[in-house]
Amino acid sequence: MDTTINTSRGEFYPSVTKNGTLYFTRDEPSGVHNIYKSDFFDGKFKKPEKLPKQINCGRNRFNAYVSPDEKFIIIPAIGVEKDVTGVNYYISFKNKENWSEPINMGQTVNKDLGRSWSTSLSPDGKYLFFMSSRGLTERSQPKSSIYSFFEQLQAKPQNGNADIYWVQADFIHELKSTLDN
Repeated sequence: MDTTINTSRGEFYPSVTKNGTLYFTRDEPSGVHNIYKSDFFDGKFKKPEKLPKQINCGRNRFNAYVSPDEKFIIIPAIGVEKDVTGVNYYISFKNKENWSEPINMGQTVNKDLGRSWSTSLSPDGKYLFFMSSRGLTERSQPKSSIYSFFEQLQAKPQNGNADIYWVQADFIHELKSTLDN
């Protein structure tokens, strides 16, 4: 890709639609990340446009995933809602030319104090894959700090490091129905 897309600031997490539109995250000089889109026309990408506040929501956001048909976009963001901590997944639906306000995707994918950065949909649209860092529950923590416990824990999921999860994606349609009511 040429300098139409690539800058010295850094661009990452591309998501491409069926018609060739490219969505991606760009590092801004302020240290904040913004989501951009660039239409593909006549064999090349056009000058990227920063997406509206419904997509560039909260204090920071990154790694947005857009559905191949551009009907929705999933945004990992921080600082969107008061009293919601950590990075949560939000979804915005496209209605004609406008994007809806971001909707928190709920406990299906979000956890308190979560760290969530990347999503993807299966090619058939039936499953959502997502990254999440989830720590030990209080019940599963040892009563004392035993080295062997932590050694075993390192190789297990839900140890506080990033893991990849998947769920049936039909809850996305339920979220959209909240806009229709």
